[in-house]
Amino acid sequence: MSWRTRFRARQYVKGSLWVAPLIAGLGGIALAELTYWFDMRTDLAVLQYSPETATAVVSATIAAVVSLTVNRRKLWRTNFLALEREPLSRLQAWTGQFHPWWGTDGETPENYADALRREAPSPEEAS
Repeated sequence: MSWRTRFRARQYVKGSLWVAPLIAGLGGIALAELTYWFDMRTDLAVLQYSPETATAVVSATIAAVVSLTVNRRKLWRTNFLALEREPLSRLQAWTGQFHPWWGTDGETPENYADALRREAPSPEEAS
């Protein structure tokens, strides 16, 4: 590989907005798999999330997805950022399937799990 090709590739990676979020996303997936593997083999209370923590994790994930929907555009000497509509509409459809079950003090994950058990069809109904 020539010096020119390496230089151009290095300049492209430095100037692109998608390389760092891609590496962070792949690292996040690897970290999630490692955490899941570790959680299955241990019984530590450290890895049990509260509803607030779960909300924060989902919010951070959504922020990361939104950051991947930005394109850098250049018109003459002016650089600007443009949002892509298609990934944002997919994100909106995906988040629309979730409901805020923990809106009050009476709505806890335990109560939600009990409600799911009550609403679950019996084995005779399922077959």
